[in-house]
Amino acid sequence: MKQNDVKVIETNWQSFVSPVSEVSDAGENLQEGTFQSGLEVKEVANYEEEEERHREQMDALLAVAKNEAEQIVNQAKEEAEAIRIAAVEDGEKQGYEQGLEQASEEIARKKEELERKLAEVDDIIEEEKAKLEPQFVSVMIDLIESITGVLIKEHEDMILYLLKKGMRGMEKCDEVSVRISEEDYEFVTSKQSVLIEQLGENTILDIVKDETLSKNQCFIDTKDKKINCSLDLQLSGLITDLKLLSKC
Repeated sequence: MKQNDVKVIETNWQSFVSPVSEVSDAGENLQEGTFQSGLEVKEVANYEEEEERHREQMDALLAVAKNEAEQIVNQAKEEAEAIRIAAVEDGEKQGYEQGLEQASEEIARKKEELERKLAEVDDIIEEEKAKLEPQFVSVMIDLIESITGVLIKEHEDMILYLLKKGMRGMEKCDEVSVRISEEDYEFVTSKQSVLIEQLGENTILDIVKDETLSKNQCFIDTKDKKINCSLDLQLSGLITDLKLLSKC
C-alpha cells in the first residue's frame, strides 16, 4: 500500500473524554465531611444520552474505518493482480521475442544451407555439361554429315545453291569462271541463266568441268580472287565451329 493511499480516521476523542473528566473534577471538589446531594435524575439521563450518542458515533466511525480498510485491501489486491498480469505479459512478450529471434536464426541457417546445396547442384550441372558437350558436338557432327548425305542424294540442286551463295556479295565483274565436278557439270550448265542473273546480265560466265573435283565441290574464279564454295569446305567450317564452341 502506497503512502498516499493511507487514510486517517479522524475522531473527536475529547467529546468522549470530557464528560468523564467533568465527573472526576466534581468528585475532587467535594470536601471531607461535607454532604453533597446526588446528581439530579435529569443530569444522569443527559449523561446517558450523551454516552449513547458518542457510542453511536464510535460505531459509525468504526464502520467507516472498516469499510475504508476493506477498500484499501481490495485496492492492494487489484494492484497486486495487475502487477502479476503485467509480469506474465512481460514474460510472454519476452518469450515471443526470444522465439522470434530463434526462428530468424533458424531461417537464416536454412537459407545458408539451401544456398550451399544450390551451389553444389550448380557445380554438378557444370561438370555434367562439360562431359556432355563434346558428346553432343560429336552427335551433331554425325547428324550433319548424315543429313547432308541424304540432301545431296535427294537434291541435285545443292551445287546450284553453293554457287549462288558464293556469288552473293561479289563485286561486279566482266568475266567469271566456275569450276565444277564432272557429275555436276550437266546440271550446272542447264542453270547457267540462273547464275548469270545472280551475277548480272552483262557478265560473261564460263562453266568449266574439273575432273579433280568431286560432287558438290566448286570454285568461282575472277580476275582478282578465287572462292572455294565446296560443300565439304562448308561442312568442315561448321564442324570446326561446333568443336570450338564445345571448348568454351
